[in-house]
Amino acid sequence: MDDTLESNEFSNLRSILISGAPVDSNIANYVKRKMNLKDLRQTYGMTELGGMCTLPNYECDKIESVGTPLPGMLFKIINCETKQLCPPRTPGHLLVQGPQVVPCYYKNSKATAELLDANGYVKTGDAAFYDETGNIYVLDRIKDIIKHKGTLVCPSEIELILRTHPGIVDCAVVGRQDHVSGEVPAAFVVKSQTHPLLASAEVRQYVSGKIPTFKELRGGVFFVSEIPRSICGKIIRKQMRQFWDSERATSKKEHVPKKSVVLLHQKKNLWEDRLEFEQQDCHLDRRMQSLNR
Repeated sequence: MDDTLESNEFSNLRSILISGAPVDSNIANYVKRKMNLKDLRQTYGMTELGGMCTLPNYECDKIESVGTPLPGMLFKIINCETKQLCPPRTPGHLLVQGPQVVPCYYKNSKATAELLDANGYVKTGDAAFYDETGNIYVLDRIKDIIKHKGTLVCPSEIELILRTHPGIVDCAVVGRQDHVSGEVPAAFVVKSQTHPLLASAEVRQYVSGKIPTFKELRGGVFFVSEIPRSICGKIIRKQMRQFWDSERATSKKEHVPKKSVVLLHQKKNLWEDRLEFEQQDCHLDRRMQSLNR
């Protein structure tokens, strides 16, 4: 938001409803303060669900929540592996059913079968959880969730912490393949002009202690000039993951025995030992730009 804007310019504005990708709570709270706004809420919906299908209460203080289902809408969150219902505050796959939900894709039975479960619930493809009061929190797309030793790690949770660092303008967290853990979190970071000497070790240390150990940035920190985003501002994580595909293709030419890789991954500060990421900014930017062509 433009820092030159004054709150009195929005004196007639009473409410803002947001939908699309989840909004960073730090950004949402900043907007509320900047606009002197009491009511800013996030909602949830998608085309197949007939548009908006949740709504928080007026002036709800749970800014990360998309609220509760609208009348007639049924929500359930299931374990991605067992398909059993998740207890409160346990992330899982969000499924939705209701009178406004599309019954099928026109003349496309294959896509319809992929969209609906056996009970007619739409498989949204979103990871979410609910709290003890029934409020729903949408996290990330299931395909973007990092699977670390069978445990789900949400990129947005780590990004929320990273964006509070004064030296970070923008960031994106993706999963990086790991021979021991399956996947580990890795971060792409855009430095602030006021912190040109920001190093990967400092970023990793900043995150460490604020989240459980298994969510720390064991996949490394990469500095880039910008984060690829869609026209509506969503992070294009697929493009970020293509960087790893390119890296793996290159590494095949320099084969390392599996046993050696396992031993390397057990070393403390492995990625700092093998690469000085902060010295490869330009190189990474060139590779990311080539993937974008």
